[in-house]
Amino acid sequence: MRAGVNTHSTENVEEAYISFLKAQIILDKREGRKYNGFMPNTQQIGKAGELLVQYKLLLRGIESALLTTDSGVDLVAFSPRKQKAITIQIKSNLKPKPGGGRGKLQLD
Repeated sequence: MRAGVNTHSTENVEEAYISFLKAQIILDKREGRKYNGFMPNTQQIGKAGELLVQYKLLLRGIESALLTTDSGVDLVAFSPRKQKAITIQIKSNLKPKPGGGRGKLQLD
């Protein structure tokens, strides 16, 4: 990876991948399959969310580490500006949920 990575291009790749997955799900439903024959469990969804947050932090030059024990803290990141460690708890879900009452679907 080179310094000065443009996060906008990363977001475009993520959007394209999400669009691809949505199209694949539609095709699978038409053919009677569910999510290409694979439905991740909650632990897999949670781990994917943790890794995505760690990746996003790394793109911004922030070092972090995943914790292996389940103590309510998923990630510890070091803030170079404040010169201290910050604990992070991550919540992940597979599908968007309504955002506040009748709002449009969002990932929280």
